[in-house]
Amino acid sequence: MSVAGSSLVPSLAIYDPVYGTTCQSNTTCVATKYTVAECSATQTCTCVSGFFPIRTGCGKKFPRPDLFLWNDYYSKEVLEGKSAILTCDTFAQFVDWYYDNGVFITTGINYTITSASAANVGKIKCKAKLGSTSSDLDSDFSAPLEIKLIPKGGTITVTPVFQALPTSLFAGKKATLTCSNIPMGYDTAKIKYMLSNGTEVTSPLTMTSDLAKENVKCILTDTSAHSGNKESSLDTLPLMTTTIIYVFVYGNVGEGFIYSADEAIMLTCQTTPDPLFLDTESTSITYQWLNNGTVVQNSASATYSVPQTEGIYLIACSATYNGSTFESTSKMKINRSASVVKPTIIANPVTPEFGSRLTLACGTNYTDGYYSWKIGTEYIAQQFDHTIQLDSLTTSDAGNYVCNVTRNMVTMTSDVFTISIPSK
Repeated sequence: MSVAGSSLVPSLAIYDPVYGTTCQSNTTCVATKYTVAECSATQTCTCVSGFFPIRTGCGKKFPRPDLFLWNDYYSKEVLEGKSAILTCDTFAQFVDWYYDNGVFITTGINYTITSASAANVGKIKCKAKLGSTSSDLDSDFSAPLEIKLIPKGGTITVTPVFQALPTSLFAGKKATLTCSNIPMGYDTAKIKYMLSNGTEVTSPLTMTSDLAKENVKCILTDTSAHSGNKESSLDTLPLMTTTIIYVFVYGNVGEGFIYSADEAIMLTCQTTPDPLFLDTESTSITYQWLNNGTVVQNSASATYSVPQTEGIYLIACSATYNGSTFESTSKMKINRSASVVKPTIIANPVTPEFGSRLTLACGTNYTDGYYSWKIGTEYIAQQFDHTIQLDSLTTSDAGNYVCNVTRNMVTMTSDVFTISIPSK
């Protein structure tokens, strides 16, 4: 049996699971993106700030989560006896909830306050966790979110906000009227929408020419739940138009990145108003794509797949409606290079032995990117290094490994790399 490139902690049985890459001197630590070539006093290779030893090397501490309301239409007030749902914004699978005074509440991504009362509202916070037990990778607590109780017959302290969507449309299309910043648990059937001329309207509202200059407000009228009416300021209805206002291109790419010829890049030619709010029954929209100023043949749909060949592409589009053509307000620059290839997993040693160390590198020929790893169908939690290291290999480490490199919103995935660990 051999141990490749490291010595084991003397007090540790060779078959026990190891967290972090073990070492006896600095020469046994291999520096990676997040692992330092320094052997700590506890004979574990040191991690950079914000990272801690995990099974595959160094894992990143979960970032401090944000805590927000499950539905952002609501204010941070809840009516007595009603429910409020809070969400801890994290990609962690485990979340703990506490009151700000340190009293534990529950676990789960969402927390529902049922039958709100003075006993269960107040300042609440959450933290992201690696597992059900505590870990160095657990996040700091979120900033506390204070939920205020409105007792029956009490006063709503916030002002509701009226909005109509979309911002522009054709006459005859329907606008959605919304009233946000209202207390959680409020009965939306008790919300009225009132034109500036005093006429009550309902949502969705069919837009007609006589509404062109009208403003609208929303009014909370449920006096059984709160004292008095509470109303928003007057605001405008959507702009009514008879043609497209502007066109733009968007897609899953970012400026300044170099993409490979293998990466699928899809662009969309978007109109304002959206086609859903144009009169497309009598007049359809036709699209045209341009690459470096030249019309792309056979590209008449609203989406365009950028050619998967090396080159620099300056992409624009136009939309023709009712005899008028509207060109996109900006162009999308895509740089594809044949020298940028999908990642390849490189193993050292090529044939690992039971109880030894195995290093897997996600090999790429570019430096930018966000790395992640999977074993089978499961991601390695909080492992974002381009190189992972496994000490004291056992048969449980065998499996199909894949690494991903994400730049902007495009992800490149390696081929499956199968690791076999012979039994002792």
